[in-house]
Amino acid sequence: TVLTDAKAKTICAYFHSTCGGHLSSPSVLWPGASVGNFRTGNDEAEGQILCGISPHYRWKSFVSMQDMKALFGIAPISVRLSLSQGRVSALVAESGDGEKSIPAGEFLSAAGRRLGWNVIKSNDFSVTKTGEGFLFEGHGLGHGTGLCQYGACALAKKGWNAEKILKFYFPGSVLQDGRR
Repeated sequence: TVLTDAKAKTICAYFHSTCGGHLSSPSVLWPGASVGNFRTGNDEAEGQILCGISPHYRWKSFVSMQDMKALFGIAPISVRLSLSQGRVSALVAESGDGEKSIPAGEFLSAAGRRLGWNVIKSNDFSVTKTGEGFLFEGHGLGHGTGLCQYGACALAKKGWNAEKILKFYFPGSVLQDGRR
């Protein structure tokens, strides 16, 4: 069985652990990606945030000035966030020598390699400068596009079947027999 759009074209069925209560389209993290059949906005049903029970729903991480300098290539005085659909799409570090902008996907990959993959857990966060570095406060684990695994589990516990859950996360999609 495959998930297709209304024209029978197979769709990319992205998924992640925990959206933190907010879903976005793939183009937020991957510029140029198709918008397609993806649920965006609040991830809730029947008045409940679906992934609220996840241990990754809310998180905080401190990143030292030394690590921030390594990630940006400059010593940031401040960091501004560019948002798209409520998620970080780019970070702009400001220093005495100017600015440097990094797309969120590149930043998350570089931070994962340098700091560990469970430090900056998603692209849904705020950043505050502290005396010795920057405090990241965020929601979720993963990119927040497509199916939220904790959310899907909550829907299954409400009695939703697989087809209904897939249509919830991929509106307008169709489950088709993959044999042709």
